[in-house]
Amino acid sequence: MIKVFLLKNIINKNLLANALNQILGVGFPIIIQFYIIRHLNIEDIGYWGIFNSSSTLVLLAINFFYIYILKLISENPDKTETYLINSVVLAYAMFIIPFAIYITFLLYNYSFLYQIIIICSIPIITTPLAMDYYYQANLKNDFIFYRRLFVKILFVILLFTLVKDSSDFIIYAGISSFTLCLEHFINFYKIRKKIIFKKININSIIEIFKESISYLPFNLTYNVLPHYSIIIGFYFLDLKTLAIFTILFKLINLASTFISSSVMVLFPYKIKSGKNSFNDFKYLKNTVLFSLFVIFVFAVFSKLIFYIFLSDYRMESLKYDFILLSLYILIHSVYNYLVFNFFLIHDKIYLVIVTNIIILLIFLFEILIHIIFEYELKFPLLIIIPVLSGLIILSSIMFYLKKNTN
Repeated sequence: MIKVFLLKNIINKNLLANALNQILGVGFPIIIQFYIIRHLNIEDIGYWGIFNSSSTLVLLAINFFYIYILKLISENPDKTETYLINSVVLAYAMFIIPFAIYITFLLYNYSFLYQIIIICSIPIITTPLAMDYYYQANLKNDFIFYRRLFVKILFVILLFTLVKDSSDFIIYAGISSFTLCLEHFINFYKIRKKIIFKKININSIIEIFKESISYLPFNLTYNVLPHYSIIIGFYFLDLKTLAIFTILFKLINLASTFISSSVMVLFPYKIKSGKNSFNDFKYLKNTVLFSLFVIFVFAVFSKLIFYIFLSDYRMESLKYDFILLSLYILIHSVYNYLVFNFFLIHDKIYLVIVTNIIILLIFLFEILIHIIFEYELKFPLLIIIPVLSGLIILSSIMFYLKKNTN
């Protein structure tokens, strides 16, 4: 009884800390976007979106073992020191090829922005030092919140002080990269005593690699459609339109992340408390209701959102496109919940990977239709159709497995 009470208090505390983390993630970009859209060129904002999406894909390739290590530390806290140092070594061992592809791709296509590309790449190098999975596995999301609050405040101070007009784009890039690196170093400094180099063991590294390699295709296919669409969008959308969609998608992605990120608290909690005693319906219902509420708010306050995020930049049928694109919030949030709290918790990652690949293939098919037949499909539909298809497929698989299990 006492254990259950303590666990409930811990989960509530971490859900609150996680919510505050996401509020920072949502709230600060609102302030920043209001400022940068009025001080930087929209074309530069478009380029920055492409670079960030590209770097995200690199990080997904490097940190493919994240969920596996999260599970290991949650289940075996006494082996934390071994897992941490060997996971960092593995991350840097896997770093070289994705990073080289990233740099080559960007320099080949955007060589005139080579300084921005180099600046944008620095946080990729420091990311393995962050090890957020340690704090999440130990239900210490409050530390992540304190760290993020400090860094975001510093970011805003530097932004308002140093970025004055469009010529300061490189300064904006520098501030963004500096503060991200600072977050990583703060995390590393906090747990530096648990990073014991003598515990580096080639067999442990190989074991982590072998057991987590199935997460690599998962990482490279899961929730990456927004990033792929921005990168590919450069080839069939003008830069201004792409920048507008990048800005709106950033808001929508932040909202869906805010809602669905609770799984990073619920996932280790479900492991610790027992899979069968976990009330899935309660949290799934809350996810759906909150998603619908956010979509409603976006629809009602769309004019205010456009003013804050886009200033005077507009395009035809903007409100319709925005509302349609905001459906991604509901679809992704439910999809994310099913992935973590049913498929990953029961070690059925291969089914998620297959579904993720189907989503990307549908998107690719849409692009081919656009190119070959010159059929113009609205950008929001390019996103919504694949992810909705994926949710239907994954839900069907889940119900089928549950029916056959019972």
